[in-house]
Amino acid sequence: MKKMMWWCCSLLACVGAGVAEATDAFTPIQVKTVNFHQDRRTYRVEVDYTLEADEPAFVRLDILTNGVSIGMENIKTLSGDVSRNFSTFVEPGARHLSWSARSDWYGYLESNVVAVVRAWPTNGLYTVPGCYMVVDLSGGTSATEYPVSYTFDSPNPAVDANLSDKLWLKYCPPGTYLMGSPTTEIGRSNNEDQHQVTLTEPFFAGVFDVTCAQYKKVIGSLPFSDGSAANDYCPVAASWNDARGAGCAWPASNDVAAASFMGVLRAKTGIDTFDLPTEGQWEYACRAGETNTYYNGFSFSSACPDANNTYHAEIAEIAWCRPESNSPFQKIRAGSKKPNNWGLYDMVGNIYEWCLDNYVANLGKRAVTNPVGPETGTNPVVRSMGIGGACTGVRSAYRRGDKAKSLHDGGFGFRVFCTVR
Repeated sequence: MKKMMWWCCSLLACVGAGVAEATDAFTPIQVKTVNFHQDRRTYRVEVDYTLEADEPAFVRLDILTNGVSIGMENIKTLSGDVSRNFSTFVEPGARHLSWSARSDWYGYLESNVVAVVRAWPTNGLYTVPGCYMVVDLSGGTSATEYPVSYTFDSPNPAVDANLSDKLWLKYCPPGTYLMGSPTTEIGRSNNEDQHQVTLTEPFFAGVFDVTCAQYKKVIGSLPFSDGSAANDYCPVAASWNDARGAGCAWPASNDVAAASFMGVLRAKTGIDTFDLPTEGQWEYACRAGETNTYYNGFSFSSACPDANNTYHAEIAEIAWCRPESNSPFQKIRAGSKKPNNWGLYDMVGNIYEWCLDNYVANLGKRAVTNPVGPETGTNPVVRSMGIGGACTGVRSAYRRGDKAKSLHDGGFGFRVFCTVR
């Protein structure tokens, strides 16, 4: 099976200075002499650059304000020598592109801005920030392969096919974040030691939990009768073993059983890194850059002594949980609440989600890189919170490890991740 490789090249130019600097010496594609200016009257950004390559490349513009990207997906009104979709490429040589900041960015920029021109080889498009991986499951169990494609268009959760015939995943860049919770966080448990985690490999995270419809497309039938799902577009109830196979020893090996969901998905896509997330990947994807208690930026104040019995509109917008009056003890259609900053739905509050790692109560406080959990353990880590759980349980840092890999329970399911290597 094939493994996924990634690479890109970035050149930075400060507004008004015209300074360019290469940031990746290993890429075969070089972007040089990046110069640009912004018209103070129209707020239009003009960029000149040179693409040194032997063949056409995929080129994108990124804009950083105070060191933070505004998101490539938010740069829409581009013209000139730039790739607007996955089928348009730029020829080598001196090139020019233009962008209307007035149309796409409310601040119009003007100053304290860095423009980044990136180029990718055409066989590395799946590493473009802001893109989605789409696995076509429409052929069902009889299909010999599941075609994989990429797009910048986000899925509409109201469209049934996006929760049945297609499996959507969103690109997540490498990065460093604080995992766990501070001791002052309302609702925290003593198994949430706060520490720095660095992830050096990019990955794709499932936009939705795997639904009943998707599971049946891949396996043919549900793992067991699940009365907690309102319909086929709700998250599937499945065990850790259903997802990747009994007897598969993580982290000693990333092997999965051929007949498991991940086993079939790997075989029919040719990509051998589809799997459950590590716990470090899960919380990183859940937070999506947010440091507060909840991934929409909300945190309880110290004046809320009984948080679980008080309705909070800020929590209700992202999760089904108590004491929300319309939160039945039944799973809801995937994608029914507001997604996080990276476009991932239901990271909290619809179903518990299995992670790869063996559970350990004491995470420790030292910084770690690419953590995979302990070699041995009785149960795997579980993240998120099932339907109707307490609102302090849908915090990004909430974790538990009291359920066996073989558990068949209507409140436990999984989300597909795919590491890029």
